[in-house]
Amino acid sequence: MNNSIIRLNKFTNHLVDFEYLDGAISLKGEELTILKKMVYYFLIGLLSKNKKIIVKKIKEDTRFYITVIMKSGKGKGNIKTAVLNIGKKIVKKYGEVYSLQSEQLVGKTTNKRVEKINDEGKKIKVFEKVQVLGYFSYDLLVFEEASDLFESPKGKGIKDSNEIRQAMCIAYDSPDKNRISKKLVDDEYGEKLDYLAECSAIHLTQPINFDPNVLKKGFARRNLFFQPENDLPIDEIIDYQLEGDDNYSEMMANNFTELLKGIKEEVTSKFNDWKFSDEVIKEMSFFSKTIANYFKLEFKECVEKNGIEATIVPTFIKFISVASIFTKNAPNVSILDVKIAFMDVFEFYTESLTAQQSNTAPDEDCSYLFVLDWLKESDYTPSIKEVKQRIVDEMDVSVRTAQRYLSDLKAKNLVYVKKGQHNSYVKLVESGQSGQSGQQKESNDNDTIHSIFHIYNKISNEVKDFFEKKKNNLDVSNHSVYSVYSEDGDSKI
Repeated sequence: MNNSIIRLNKFTNHLVDFEYLDGAISLKGEELTILKKMVYYFLIGLLSKNKKIIVKKIKEDTRFYITVIMKSGKGKGNIKTAVLNIGKKIVKKYGEVYSLQSEQLVGKTTNKRVEKINDEGKKIKVFEKVQVLGYFSYDLLVFEEASDLFESPKGKGIKDSNEIRQAMCIAYDSPDKNRISKKLVDDEYGEKLDYLAECSAIHLTQPINFDPNVLKKGFARRNLFFQPENDLPIDEIIDYQLEGDDNYSEMMANNFTELLKGIKEEVTSKFNDWKFSDEVIKEMSFFSKTIANYFKLEFKECVEKNGIEATIVPTFIKFISVASIFTKNAPNVSILDVKIAFMDVFEFYTESLTAQQSNTAPDEDCSYLFVLDWLKESDYTPSIKEVKQRIVDEMDVSVRTAQRYLSDLKAKNLVYVKKGQHNSYVKLVESGQSGQSGQQKESNDNDTIHSIFHIYNKISNEVKDFFEKKKNNLDVSNHSVYSVYSEDGDSKI
């Protein structure tokens, strides 16, 4: 990440009673603020997760999935304790998942011995097929050690890790696409396991090397990742451990729980559906494109692997809907809700993609770069077919893979590829030409990132000012936070 450009503000004054959740988690360090904000949205989302959000062709709900990457002893336990202590008082079913087993997550059909009355009026015991629903039917899940979800299964003894990830993709999908269905192959006429997944989930793991192939799947796109950039100094950890007592964390958790219970009553009675006006949709479209452009420039490799740009609008809608709950507890989405969500989603995905990038090893080596030396030393200009065949012979790969390597060289502006029916060839791009065009592109990209960050900074400060004035009982009826930003003259990227 270009740290000379990006400085996240991490404001929290728009999050109602955020200090209660902060106290319940009891983790020190300004860099953990974004994680705490993620957890705030996660818990508010639990209150309305059974309500559908429908915007044009998009159907969503407010279930969220967070993956927390931390070293042992650095705070994963605090997150788990706070989430479960609060969550168990606002949902019906919650659970801690300690092992990744498909049957535990999905469920099964089984024979159960039950007592019935026969035609003669006598009690008899018979076997009936019953559904035993898995963890996906729960409201809230915390995965204690989730590293196997993101690593290659080789040597792990978990043969069905891909199957588990595929099941999670379904369970974590949008409404009506989250149906869990299972039937025993050898039981043709038996009862079929069939239910809609209900869960929101937090996955806890120590720092790991993500399998690049895992990140290419839909499972990664459904997650927000967080990893602190630096460890908290040990002297600060010790000082913080000896401050106050456990009763303080419990008291803060209880305070935040009471807030959620009050909100839940309102959500139950008011929220049949959310209402997005044309003006709100237009504003949402502008900010979605802004975020997408930022991702593609700042996290190009990661975005190319996980295809996250396809999920920006649905994810944005989820956060906007939750913002409408904690700002005014009403389903009529406002421009203010869109701006709050933009500010927070910008921060969340900056952290999420940074975590993915820093934990992912290259998915392939660069040995195909031998082509550059070969072209430099060659006394003639080879055809496209000859170059691909040379890659096939040297690296023992398929023609399709050779084509991908050649396309990669072209994308990096290292070779020029001329296509033609009778006159195709590949040649090196001259270093001066390559360097000049590369420098110009980098300069243009940095200018665009600066422009996008200016928008984020302006919106963040606007939201912060609004809530500071509101807290001090100042008039905010004509505040700029209500205006449509996408129509401003300086909003064009």
